[in-house]
Amino acid sequence: RHWFNSDIEINNGLVKSRDILASNGLLHSISTIFIPADLNFTTRKYLIGQDVSQFVTFLDEAGLGHFLDGTESVGPVTFLAPIDDAFAQLPANATERKRWMEYHIVAGKMDLDALEDGQLIETELVEEGLGGKRQRVKVEFVGRNVLFNQVEIVKGPGGLFRGLGYVLWVAVNIR
Repeated sequence: RHWFNSDIEINNGLVKSRDILASNGLLHSISTIFIPADLNFTTRKYLIGQDVSQFVTFLDEAGLGHFLDGTESVGPVTFLAPIDDAFAQLPANATERKRWMEYHIVAGKMDLDALEDGQLIETELVEEGLGGKRQRVKVEFVGRNVLFNQVEIVKGPGGLFRGLGYVLWVAVNIR
């Protein structure tokens, strides 16, 4: 029996039909989907794909990249990620910038269905002026829109491996 009469496998997938003529070459139908071993969909990649790459960059610069990568033992989180255009208002001082970034990270997976109008959700920003407690963001429902501290969601929620991500028009102000 010759190779051209036998079953052909590629990466454990059986070639179902082969040598189908196309305008730019030949097509082969295979029984499985090829997924490269190094193709991992991460929280970091998701946020960059949602046009919030500046948010990712500043999380890293503020030493908060572990919330994206899970390199420390943090549970699920929800990101309130401003679009890239909102970063013009980011504080120049590194300490204030880190506080600003922490205010845009909420512990836990905050599904819209679980949120209530007027609810205050805790962020990762711990304030000395609050006796070491976490700063909070107010949730508001206006018609069919959900707002965080009066800032409207542009996209979201987007499912992340480590929680959820919401993309906001502008940054949420610390109150």
